[in-house]
Amino acid sequence: MHVTAGSTSVGTKSITLFITIILLTGSLATVLPFYGFADGSGSGSHGSNNRRGTIIIVKDTIPDDPQDFRFTTNLKPSSFKLDDDGTRNPLSNTRTFKNIKAGTYHVTESSVQGFTLTSINCVEQGGVANSSGNVQQAKATINLEPGETVICTFQNEKVPPPQTGTIVIRKIAIGGDDTFGFTISGSTPSTQSIMTANGFGTTGPVTVIPGIYSVTETTIPSNWSLISSTCQQSFSVQAGQTVTCIFINIKEVPPPERGSITIVKDAIPDDSQDFSFTGSNGIGTFTLDDDADGTLPKQKTFVLAPGSYSVSETPVAGWTLT
Repeated sequence: MHVTAGSTSVGTKSITLFITIILLTGSLATVLPFYGFADGSGSGSHGSNNRRGTIIIVKDTIPDDPQDFRFTTNLKPSSFKLDDDGTRNPLSNTRTFKNIKAGTYHVTESSVQGFTLTSINCVEQGGVANSSGNVQQAKATINLEPGETVICTFQNEKVPPPQTGTIVIRKIAIGGDDTFGFTISGSTPSTQSIMTANGFGTTGPVTVIPGIYSVTETTIPSNWSLISSTCQQSFSVQAGQTVTCIFINIKEVPPPERGSITIVKDAIPDDSQDFSFTGSNGIGTFTLDDDADGTLPKQKTFVLAPGSYSVSETPVAGWTLT
């Protein structure tokens, strides 16, 4: 075995010959070269395939805003946050990953209420343009090549708040005061409560986004009845519009507690003689006797409201009221 080391030149490239192993087997000589080009393009351990790259993620909001955006990735660290408020404190709008091996990497932005992701633009320096962004998935796919720098910018636009309208519920209570509950159904649902004073109450303006709504009175205290509503059907609320719903309730006066008066006829001895009676304040006239045949009752009961009453018996010949 013969081992030599040296250098030679092939065309315009300088070749460094690290090891030449010459194996002699009879008349056949086999040469196994292990070499690398001086500019790093050869097949040795110092070739360009081992060069590291850089990935830069940029957050761009329109307009600039302090809202934080969270990202997840198969890089390290696996998650990070950026914002685009024009300062680097407490967060920057850029995250740089250095000394990254060639390979495929993914960076995904979490959705943020009030912002719409409009584009993901990846620019590649020093490599093939084969990285891309998917807005629907909110994900950038980065195919990093040796020595390459890839810059991916996530651009979001702030969504202006929708124009709003208002709903006002007014309560008219006849006969007293109480607390009444309401439900607003529609694009901006809510529950409302009104406590009346001197027979009146209101929710004040309830802010809603434009849409179709309905208002129902869901809590009516005992002894109250709903007698009128101006919002018995669904209605539309436009931006800048105020819709007023008026509910009128009346308090039912419970009847007073009632008593009873019982008139009993007692004849001595028992007899079939009929006796007529006349009463005041709605008692009227009636007849009793004191026998056992059941044709007429022996007594009669009247259920009456509190008050003063009188009952008189009509005299009967042959009988003395004792």
